[in-house]
Amino acid sequence: MKVKKPIIATGIILSLLVYGFSLRVFSVLGLSALDSSGLFLLSRLIVLLFLVFLFAWTTLAEKQPILIWKNKKLSLLHYVISVFLLITCILILSVGVSSIESYYGYTDQSKKLDAMLLIFKNNKPILFFTVATAALVEELFFRGYLMPRLHIILKSSLAAVLISSVLFGFAHAGFNNVVQMINAGFIGLISAVYYQKYRNLNVLIASHFIIDIIAIFSKMK
Repeated sequence: MKVKKPIIATGIILSLLVYGFSLRVFSVLGLSALDSSGLFLLSRLIVLLFLVFLFAWTTLAEKQPILIWKNKKLSLLHYVISVFLLITCILILSVGVSSIESYYGYTDQSKKLDAMLLIFKNNKPILFFTVATAALVEELFFRGYLMPRLHIILKSSLAAVLISSVLFGFAHAGFNNVVQMINAGFIGLISAVYYQKYRNLNVLIASHFIIDIIAIFSKMK
């Protein structure tokens, strides 16, 4: 069954609003998820619940799977090489961004990031749960859900790649660091280009998880 474009467009708008709210629900309530490990864990569970909304919308409104582009089967060698190359490209990009920050004297981490790192330092299970939920939710939403639907609406692979990447960058605006937000946008671009060509979300989730683990442990003192 061919899903009507207005339904797809409505889903995109609603999902962006719900996702943004799930990230900032504590701020809306005048609280801070970073005040304790318990509240922070709850904030991650709320983000994970966003997937419930996404699955409900695609099932009930669109009447189709969340992944319009089914995962292509890859050989083990292709899988390993893909993860390695994605991680390498993203690490090189991140080092370049850090160099730019240092060159312009912008080396201070945001207070939000510092608070998160303190929670992670004292509670490793929350660290791994946070990274796992981020990798799963972000890849499933920005690549798996958004990209094919943007392609249907705009009839352009390039537009779908670029718009999903820009939205991915804006999703990281909560750290109050413009340079890192731009960095996230470029990381999203690399991931989007890969997904457009190979259409395998498992590779992106694995790469995302490893990259975040490396980034967090490199920043923890």
